[in-house]
Amino acid sequence: VIKMTGGTLVGTRITHCSSEGTASGFGGGVYMTGGTIRNSRILNNFTAAYGDATAFRRCAGLAIGAGLADRCEIAGNNKCTYGAGVWMDALKNTSGTGILRNCYIHDNTSQREGGGVYVSKGTVEHCTIVGNSSLDLLGGGLYQGGGTVRNSIIYNNGDPAKDAKCNVNYASGTFDYNVSTPAVSGTGVGANNLTGAPGFADADHGDYTLATGSIAIDSALVIEAVTNDYAGAVRPKRGAETSPEAIPDRGAWEAMGIDEGEFRCSISYTQPVSGLDEL
Repeated sequence: VIKMTGGTLVGTRITHCSSEGTASGFGGGVYMTGGTIRNSRILNNFTAAYGDATAFRRCAGLAIGAGLADRCEIAGNNKCTYGAGVWMDALKNTSGTGILRNCYIHDNTSQREGGGVYVSKGTVEHCTIVGNSSLDLLGGGLYQGGGTVRNSIIYNNGDPAKDAKCNVNYASGTFDYNVSTPAVSGTGVGANNLTGAPGFADADHGDYTLATGSIAIDSALVIEAVTNDYAGAVRPKRGAETSPEAIPDRGAWEAMGIDEGEFRCSISYTQPVSGLDEL
């Protein structure tokens, strides 16, 4: 376990680590009560006491009580009871002010709630949470018992035909400006959430950037502190012709602006034409 109380960790790969300590402890990749971890990969970590009926091991990947995790990939973490990918709460000597931003969280598996993320305190913003699972079918992508989740995409984390809460299991906190299916309901759920397919470029092959026409483009809440996306690209950008100005996208990736990428044009005419030479 890497224990962070301050400082900055950049460009690090943290993999195949295990938790230590008592059965109620936290593991296994990073235990964070301060500082910043950025542009790093937290992969395939686990909790040592998994399988012990008396042990409730929380978080195989990243546990945050305070500090910032930005532009990180968190994947393949497993063998824990709750919050396999990320656990967010008031850890030792913290008040639960951690921020999870611009992170790609996928293929983590927990026994109970929060296969991808378990948040009781703190803020999750501009994250893409996909392909995670909970073995008890609740909150495979996200369990929220408090805190704030905004501008994120939580999608395809379990089978909604088996349980409506398999993707997001919401109990309390602020949940707004997100994309998730099925729809989430509750006291703190805002009116700006979207349901339906997010419109990924090629999810079947692991490309979770946003395709042209995605419902996540130019539909997020503006957060002044967020100026880059998961890949380091500038955000916000004007990503749709119908947007009057640059508005951020939901999820970890910002789509290309309308003046970037492949050449696109629009032609209007008032009478039939027979060839491009006549335009």
